[in-house]
Amino acid sequence: MGLPGILYRLIPLHQGDAADPELIHWLKDRMDEIIGVGPWVMVGAMGGVVVAIPAAIGLFYYWQQRRGGSPPDALP
Repeated sequence: MGLPGILYRLIPLHQGDAADPELIHWLKDRMDEIIGVGPWVMVGAMGGVVVAIPAAIGLFYYWQQRRGGSPPDALP
């Protein structure tokens, strides 16, 4: 039996759900209790993080280039 045969036998064992829905609901309720903000505030905050990380990397790269930050020659 080759690799394709093994893969076809494993397909029925795959779980379709990414996580337990009851666990996700419980986690959402706990986060709402602890943080105390609305869902759109959380969407905005997570969106801000997603945008801020690549922006910070780009700004750091730009800052390094303006400083003349070419990498040093390798040591012998």
